[in-house]
Amino acid sequence: MKIKIIVPLVTDEYNAGIKKEVDRVKAPDCSISIENLKKGPCSIESRYDEFLAGPDMVKIACKAQDQGFDGIFIDCFGEPLVPVVRELVDIPVIGGFGGAIMAANMISQKFSIINVLDKVVAMNQTLVRNYGMVENIASMPVIGMPVKELNDKKKLTERLVAVSLEAIDTHGAQAIVLGCTGMLDVAREVARILKEKGKPAPVIDPTTTAVTLLQSLIRNGLSQSRLTYSKPEEQKSL
Repeated sequence: MKIKIIVPLVTDEYNAGIKKEVDRVKAPDCSISIENLKKGPCSIESRYDEFLAGPDMVKIACKAQDQGFDGIFIDCFGEPLVPVVRELVDIPVIGGFGGAIMAANMISQKFSIINVLDKVVAMNQTLVRNYGMVENIASMPVIGMPVKELNDKKKLTERLVAVSLEAIDTHGAQAIVLGCTGMLDVAREVARILKEKGKPAPVIDPTTTAVTLLQSLIRNGLSQSRLTYSKPEEQKSL
């Protein structure tokens, strides 16, 4: 089994952390290849950032299928261009959002999605509606840290714990979803601290849930429905 992880950024500073997270859950017969964009944004915190990532991401995805990869993980919680790439390739394609909230929905009735900044909340609210999960959301608070600051694990963990406690106590969250795939290597520690404080809410990492789900789809021979994602006809440029 071969999985291509497309990091929709021009920087590779998160690659080591991604590999560490993925190694926790990848099967012995699964190999992972991580690739960054040659042209695109340094972080995705807006719809415009998603647009900038698009052209190179499409090229990498189509090339991955030609190279014999069995599935693609677009490593961003906001799932930029996932529906577009699904139209173009026959192998399964997922982003960071779907697997995380489906996992949360299976193990809780209400969960909170912890976002990085206020400006991404509306983007994630759109995804919540698209997945039909509006009634399952307890809250969507922010930690006030841009993506470029998430490598500060001590600060990130402290912020996540504080915001998670408020989500549990004030909004009735029963599980916590980390709302950015850049929140790497902190889910277990945040869950441990919450449990220590008498609030044993599961904390869901979107990277590990995505890779786990993708492996399951591949093993079951499942990919996107062509009744949902029709292959586009080739268009001539004007």
